[in-house]
Amino acid sequence: MTQPLNALSLLYRISREISGRLDLADLLPRLLKEVVDTTKAPTGSIMLVDDAGRVKYSALMYEGRFQPDPDKILAETLERGLAGWAVHNRQAVLIPNTSQDPRWYQRPDDKLLGPKSAISIPLLGRERVVGALTVVKVPAGSLGQDELTLLTAIGDQAGIAVENAELFAAEQRRREISTTLREVSRVVNSTLDLQQVLQLVLDQLARVVIYDSASVLLCEGERLHVVAARGFADVPAILRVSFDAHSGASARVVREKRPLILADVRESPDWMPTELAETKRTRSWIGAPLVVKDEAIGLLSVDSHQVGAYREEDAQIVAAFAEQTATAVVNARLYAESERRLQAMRALAATSQAIVSTLDLPQILRLVAQHARELQQAEASSIALVEG
Repeated sequence: MTQPLNALSLLYRISREISGRLDLADLLPRLLKEVVDTTKAPTGSIMLVDDAGRVKYSALMYEGRFQPDPDKILAETLERGLAGWAVHNRQAVLIPNTSQDPRWYQRPDDKLLGPKSAISIPLLGRERVVGALTVVKVPAGSLGQDELTLLTAIGDQAGIAVENAELFAAEQRRREISTTLREVSRVVNSTLDLQQVLQLVLDQLARVVIYDSASVLLCEGERLHVVAARGFADVPAILRVSFDAHSGASARVVREKRPLILADVRESPDWMPTELAETKRTRSWIGAPLVVKDEAIGLLSVDSHQVGAYREEDAQIVAAFAEQTATAVVNARLYAESERRLQAMRALAATSQAIVSTLDLPQILRLVAQHARELQQAEASSIALVEG
């Protein structure tokens, strides 16, 4: 009678845990701890996978201790091991003896600990498999049908709960992105200080897309010049960097007028590294074009030091920020052009007034030359008269 009571008690505790928590990073370790404590299996893991079948959240316990940075280890398990089999086949599986089943991925410690028993169950959502829960126990034969039934019941609860938490997190993220874009739009439409707006864009982008560094590049003739940057140790040095406007990843973004993701820049023939040491740490990259009236005038560039850091969703967010950036650039340029025209009109008016107010030709010529120099922001000006 004790074992059924323990199972019911575990199901009740887990039901309370998963119904009261929407933070997956907090939920997964708690859920795994409850399972390994009840089954007395000191080793276990729980992983959640995205639509592409990649690990996105996980927790790993080995001999009673949580392991740091489990995603990399469990990604290998998902590809080659028992949890991957459970996910791909949407089926719970019990292996009485891991040394006799090809579905078990043999690791170096397997020979030290000897044969084990393992159970892996898929976490089923409403329409897809959202992850897998696995427990491992020494010796072989120590896990059986009772544990399989219990873990299957847990998986049925956990799968729906995880899916609900993911939907909640996605909605929260959409709201945060929307709020952030509204703030950027407000500033874009309320100030004509281009540097202030560009810096705000990069600051706000960091709230919704994790990056190590980011920059804005604008087309100037045959080059793409960095005009704003964030996350670099030596920003002034970055602001002196420019790229060929006709070759490389940045040029490709401008030419094709659509976002580009490089999962690993070292594997891309389009990537053109700079001579600056800190830019050599870049591994993943997103470039999104700044498009105005179907013309790309530059791009928003986002860097990560991690391989495979970005997905299509991230590129879409960066593209939305690029749209706001393009608007800011256009507004600033229109303002600068209107100011230039106003200065020209003032200079012409002043010149006209000088001409009609005196008959002293040398003085008139000096005023005309002075106004022309100021209007063109030139260092010097001169007027030559032709006799005859």
